[in-house]
Parts: sequence; structure tokens; C-alpha cells
Amino acid sequence: MSDIPFKHNQKSNKQYTLCISPFTLFNDYADKNILTGDWCLEQEIEGYLLDSRIDYEVKPSRTISKVKYEGEANLCFDYYQKYIKILTKVLNDRHNVNYSERYWDTLLNGCLYQLIASIVDHYYVLKFFFR
Repeated sequence: MSDIPFKHNQKSNKQYTLCISPFTLFNDYADKNILTGDWCLEQEIEGYLLDSRIDYEVKPSRTISKVKYEGEANLCFDYYQKYIKILTKVLNDRHNVNYSERYWDTLLNGCLYQLIASIVDHYYVLKFFFR
């Protein structure tokens, strides 16, 4: 996910780019690039933005309590449990095998859980930003 162009409000014709990672491709055609936290702004990127005279604004980072953190971690785990069951069936069917869920869990855990956690985190960052 590189950037999300959006209109700030219906009355404005200005176009913004919402940047949610340091890998975002900044739009020099946008009226402003909005970074959803200081993690989006690395030293080389800041130099590029200044040299290119690209307008940007860094919004404060989302901070959460331990309780919310644990809630999000549990949500990620619940999604993982749901999708490992789905993937077990799909992958077994696709490869004409009958491996156990544990087999696919061992193979996919490292990337699937991180993917789910990243998606959930991006969801909450966007929810925080648009509140």
C-alpha cells in the first residue's frame, strides 16, 4: 500500500495524499502529503521532500494503552485462527494433499501472522486518523 489519495472534505477541491509508511510514494501533484506518524519520515525522505518542495504535514502518532494493545493482539490471533483454517482447506485442495492444520500453521505462521498484524495496525491507524 503506497498512498491513499483523498479529499479532505466535500467542499474542498484540494487533494491530499495520506502516507501510512516510510515506503509511500509522495505525490508532488497533491496539495499536501499527510504522514500518519513520525515513522513515515526518515532522514533521506525528509531531505527529498525539502529538496523537491513537496508540501507535507506529520500528524501525531497513535498511542494506545496496554489494554487496547492486548485487545488488538487478541484480534490478530482470532483472525489468524480463522484464516489458517481457511488456508488449510484451500491449500490442501489446490495441491491435492491432506496435510493437517498444524502442518500449514508451521509453514505459514511466520508470514501470515505478520501480514494480519500489519493489516490490523493499518486499519487502526486509518481509523485514528479519520476520527
